[in-house]
Amino acid sequence: MIRNNKETNWRLRMLFQDSDELARAAIATTSSVAITIREYASFELRSAAKILVANRRTISLTIIYGTPSPNPL
Repeated sequence: MIRNNKETNWRLRMLFQDSDELARAAIATTSSVAITIREYASFELRSAAKILVANRRTISLTIIYGTPSPNPL
């Protein structure tokens, strides 16, 4: 899920289902990015997010802790 906010500095809030989607979106954008993933996300997705954050100063990472909701978005 990607939401665009039209501000001076564009920020994308992203909730990703897999590491491929994460990588495609990060490569496609040049704006600052905030990545939000769930604690129970796959190891591959968590690893991909951490690598992207480490390599680009414009990306920040938030991990949401808790159990999965019964009706995911």
